[in-house]
Amino acid sequence: MNTHETSESAVAMFDGQGTVVAWTQAAERLVGYSAGDAVGRSATLVLPCR
Repeated sequence: MNTHETSESAVAMFDGQGTVVAWTQAAERLVGYSAGDAVGRSATLVLPCR
């Protein structure tokens, strides 16, 4: 790893009802939704299904 690189994990946090309460920039890059679009919405609407 280059000494100037940083490792950032994609993190999303949810409350007991499955509503997004936190969303990192890495999650934004991974999934494509900004924090403003994701926070307050149901996880089923912003996370990809497999």
